Amino acid sequence: DSRALLRDAVAGQASRGGEKAIETLSTLHSLQSNLERTRRILGAASSWDVTMTSVPGLLSNQNLTEAVAALTALESGERNLEGMPGRQERSDAIARIRGQIEVLLKPQLLHALKNMNSRLGPLQQCVSMYLQLGKIDGLADEYVRQRPAHIQTEWFNFVPPRPPVSAPVAERSGTQSNPDDFGFEDGDRKEPQREEGGATGTTAAFAGAFLAFLPGWYSSILALLAEEQRRAGAIFGYDLAPKIMVRVLGECFRPIASSFKARLVSMCPPDVGRSDDGWSLDPLCKAYEATIQFFSQAYELFDGFDRGRSLGGQEGHILSTAGAIAMTPAELYGLAKSTFVDIASPFVTYQRDFLKLEKKIVAYCPKQLLGRFRRQSVGETSVLIL
Repeated sequence: DSRALLRDAVAGQASRGGEKAIETLSTLHSLQSNLERTRRILGAASSWDVTMTSVPGLLSNQNLTEAVAALTALESGERNLEGMPGRQERSDAIARIRGQIEVLLKPQLLHALKNMNSRLGPLQQCVSMYLQLGKIDGLADEYVRQRPAHIQTEWFNFVPPRPPVSAPVAERSGTQSNPDDFGFEDGDRKEPQREEGGATGTTAAFAGAFLAFLPGWYSSILALLAEEQRRAGAIFGYDLAPKIMVRVLGECFRPIASSFKARLVSMCPPDVGRSDDGWSLDPLCKAYEATIQFFSQAYELFDGFDRGRSLGGQEGHILSTAGAIAMTPAELYGLAKSTFVDIASPFVTYQRDFLKLEKKIVAYCPKQLLGRFRRQSVGETSVLIL
């Protein structure tokens, strides 16, 4: 019994000693944490005034790289000074400096975008600063808007054949009658519209010209996407480049959706109630076939992006933006799918009314064959008379 009592006493003393040791360690850990926080607060407080004093000179000298670094230091200091007096004043100062930097940085970004065909360095520097500012979304938007400008210009530079003098062009939304003048209205260019009984745009000449133009225009877009495989990776980093490629593709078509639809209507009016001896689905089917082929080639470029990345390497100034606005494979697939659907939207009217259009073409074919037979018969009779 005495041995058992002694053993219990020793065990109790050891337990109390262990609890005391744990308590001591906890106290020391709390003390260390408080000392570290105090050091951060004192360091932030001592550097705040120095950094604030340096910012006006950096901004006046357009030294935006160091100005952005100073702003980052101020924001870090503000987080360390949380809970200290003067928080509102510090927040207002940071917001003011941030606004000044963004105003000064925008012209540099536009200049870098304008000259990116010859120099990528300034644009890469802008990407670095926008990334530090947490504004990489805005830079990507501006980049995507400007990249396909020549593609859109090529589209609107297409000049349709002039209609016969007896069938002048009529504009539904104005008095303009020049078929070569595609003006802007609310940001979109307007195509000449076909008036009832007129010959504008429905002639075989228009269809032939547009169908000859379309594959070349699609080839220009494919060349742009192939270039983006290299350029977007070098500028934004290969985590974000696929998303940029898809967005550039969508931007090629965004301003021309109504114009694309108008040109399809000019080739093949979807009004099944009209009687038009020249009506045919052939031009529309050829345009749709060219579009599907373009989709296939564009998808191959997206699918081959990893191969292009492995060939191009990751040398130079390449930023990883995975934590910024990069997308997961599933999100990227969804964006590409919705982009393809938007591009094909001018064909929706014909897809929706395909059964009616099919009935019209079936009803029209016998009349067309009869007309050819009559013309052939008249020609043979003329030969016999001669």
